[in-house]
Amino acid sequence: MNGPRGTAVVLDWLPYVNRSTDPLDDCLLALCEAGQADFLATGDKAGLLAPGTHGGTTILTARVFLDHLAKSRQAPKNLSPPVEIPSPHPS
Repeated sequence: MNGPRGTAVVLDWLPYVNRSTDPLDDCLLALCEAGQADFLATGDKAGLLAPGTHGGTTILTARVFLDHLAKSRQAPKNLSPPVEIPSPHPS
């Protein structure tokens, strides 16, 4: 888990959120709010998925999130062709 450290957002405060019947869900929503998360992927159909959003955070299933990621990670059209690196050991 050392990779994400460079891009992680470290939070030193959480806003008070009282939107769910489950206090753990409120904690997740507070994390999303404080960290300005774009997405929250969950399997909690009765709780977190019901509202669909919280502030600027879109709440969706993991499957829908993965589909969204796959579509958004299409290669840019301006990429140069791959460069062939010669072998240091000619055959």
